Amino acid sequence: MMNFLLKKILFFLCIYLLASCGQDSKESLSKKEQVYIDRAAVYEKQGLHRSAIIELKKAIQINDLSLEAHYQLAQIYLSLQAGELAEEELLKVKAINPEKENLEFNLIKSYFYKKEYDRVYSEINRIRRSAIKNYDLDILLADTYFAEKKLEKARSIYLRYMQSSPNSSEPLVGYARVLLAEGEKAEAEKILEKILEIDQTNEDGLLLKAQLALLQDKYIEAEEMYYQLKLEDSSDFLTHKKIAVTQGLIRAKVALKKFDEAYGIYNEFLENHPNSTFALYQRSIDEFKSQDFSGAEGTLKKVLNAAPGHSPSVMMLGVVNYALGDFSEAEELLREHVTNNSSAGTKSFELLAFIHLKRDEPHEAKKLMQAALKLEEGKQRAEVYAIKSLAEVLSGNQGSAQKDIKKALSIGPENLSVQLMAGQMYFHMHHYKTAINHLNKVLASDAGNVVANKLFVQIYLKRKHYKQAEKHISQWLAGFPSASEVHYMKGIVELAKKDEVAAKASFKEAVSLEQKNISAASELVKILIKEESYAEAMSYLKTIIKQDINNIFALRSLLYAGSKSGEELAVAGFIESELEKSESLDGRLFISEYFYKDNKLDKAVKYASEAMVIAPDDFRAHMLMGQLRLASGDYISAEESYGKAVQLSPGSEEA
Repeated sequence: MMNFLLKKILFFLCIYLLASCGQDSKESLSKKEQVYIDRAAVYEKQGLHRSAIIELKKAIQINDLSLEAHYQLAQIYLSLQAGELAEEELLKVKAINPEKENLEFNLIKSYFYKKEYDRVYSEINRIRRSAIKNYDLDILLADTYFAEKKLEKARSIYLRYMQSSPNSSEPLVGYARVLLAEGEKAEAEKILEKILEIDQTNEDGLLLKAQLALLQDKYIEAEEMYYQLKLEDSSDFLTHKKIAVTQGLIRAKVALKKFDEAYGIYNEFLENHPNSTFALYQRSIDEFKSQDFSGAEGTLKKVLNAAPGHSPSVMMLGVVNYALGDFSEAEELLREHVTNNSSAGTKSFELLAFIHLKRDEPHEAKKLMQAALKLEEGKQRAEVYAIKSLAEVLSGNQGSAQKDIKKALSIGPENLSVQLMAGQMYFHMHHYKTAINHLNKVLASDAGNVVANKLFVQIYLKRKHYKQAEKHISQWLAGFPSASEVHYMKGIVELAKKDEVAAKASFKEAVSLEQKNISAASELVKILIKEESYAEAMSYLKTIIKQDINNIFALRSLLYAGSKSGEELAVAGFIESELEKSESLDGRLFISEYFYKDNKLDKAVKYASEAMVIAPDDFRAHMLMGQLRLASGDYISAEESYGKAVQLSPGSEEA
């Protein structure tokens, strides 16, 4: 009996001990979770964001439903302007406690950092229907207006709160940003003084003050301020402030001609943040400057994979594709940049104008430059006048061209782009001596400049100074042996000297160095067709067409080479398959005319119809359709097509 009682007591004792161990274990885990949360708060105060994030993630591993850990993590992501990560954590907070204080506002803030501005407006309007006006919401609304360059709307909100809350720094900071964006430097300086009177350590105020010093050409002052901000930044995370400070400090050092120090800061940043968007973007610029266009293209694609829609990278990729001669892709990217970025400025307009100049469409280029001048009314951008001068000279308006280039040079006499375009404009006017003066200024600072070097060679060729052209090519080649364009121009000089064997080798080298060098590939194709090497010519032509389906020379040459080698049907099929992948108007008009001449009216009508869908107001498409309907005996439809063509071009005798 005694043994039985002892066993029972031991049994209950074990159960009690196990239960108390479980309770101790739970309490221990809860304490551990709190230790991680508290440690994270300490790290966050020290600016050690990465360390704080690690501690909070440890707390969440212990308790996935930790409201405090998820909310603290969201707050850190908001302070780092990482909208997507912040939203993710805030949605977890909402699932745990939908009534958490400030949750709605923080979610809207995450949309702001994600640049989902329509969503910000929508959520603010929804909250306002059920609640009175809120200071934080209004400031966020003003910040959104500022981000979208709606400066007047932003200004009015900031001004209202500057009056009603004179000791609040947010409206003052916002208003100072507006003033700087509008170029009102003196007024901005007064506002920044007020901000720093309220709080001497206000980071936004100090950053704007450094920015203002740069704008005022006070480079020593700017350098000191940026350097101080860099020293005080203890963050172990890549913040927007860190990027702004790094960029500002580099600009100040460059302006003070402290190039080694500028490179030191730049290299230190790349070393510490090699895979950051900023670092990759900067690397693409370095690759572009060293004429490694394919490398720049690859780097920019990495940026856009990591940060889709990153506006500077979209534009830079357009620039790279332009340099590679892929004008269709360049145009698409630059138009995307202009459409999706209300603050795009004139740079994309300028490059789009260059594309039109390349296509011998100077009137379109001129229209773009007129739009650019209206876009930045009151601001004088030398490059816009310079490009307009090129459009004018190519339109036959030499007087207007000279007037525009003089204006451009008066605004930016040291601007290398303007000097380059001055060289181009005087080249087109056959004022070679003046052109050379401007091009020399460019090459003195940028020996590898492709356009300037090409123009020099072209001037020598125009004058039949072949030895000087060869000498220039040798110097260019010595400095940039891997630049595709130098081998292309070497081939052009060799062609001028009737040495087709040497030219063919140079063009092949140019294409092997840069597959997208369409100019070199086109010259190579001409030689191959002349030699009746049709299979090799067709290989290069297919590569060109894959890059630029609008290249009529390549389309025509491919069909010719195909017909000569008995593969006309196969190459026509290849062109059709490439057209299916694009919305090419010119390509469709070309292939429609080809099928018309080949008596394949059904296919001709198919592609003419597709062209009319792509460009309903294209005169050529309606004229071609009228011709096709006439050939098939459908006179009523033919009359309609020609009637539409007459509406589009009333002065056309042909229509």
